[in-house]
Amino acid sequence: MLSPEGWFRTGDFGKLTNGILTVTGRKKNIIVAKNGKNVYPEELEHQLNRSPFVAESLVFGREAVTKGEEIWSIVFPDYDALIALAEEKGEKLTENFGLSVIRSEIRSVNGHNPSFKRISNYIIRDTEFPKTTTKKIRRPRVLREAGIAPEKVHSVATG
Repeated sequence: MLSPEGWFRTGDFGKLTNGILTVTGRKKNIIVAKNGKNVYPEELEHQLNRSPFVAESLVFGREAVTKGEEIWSIVFPDYDALIALAEEKGEKLTENFGLSVIRSEIRSVNGHNPSFKRISNYIIRDTEFPKTTTKKIRRPRVLREAGIAPEKVHSVATG
């Protein structure tokens, strides 16, 4: 159905640059940061997924104690790449080694973004994310499954 202005409303957000439309995210996934600015999780996921140590990621907002949302991520590491890195460094792949590498990758992504777009906490996932038949991550299901148990949450700042 078209809007009165002639737009086809899909729930997607995008930007038009030189006549090229780029989809930046979904309306229902937008995170409202503490400063009130909108953060598109898909943009941060794309940045995280460029790491050779991240197979998949899901970024979401979690209600903060103060106004707005904190930015969190659930990461499914590329375990083969982590094993190769550990062997290259003469170490064994331990939980702490993996956490350290993923924390470093998130800090790298954070360093390229303004402060309101920085990921504050993350969770490591042991299995691939459940997906739809079109290979999209089932966001609501993943967030329900995560349960956000305190022992599973890792701070990017403190380690």
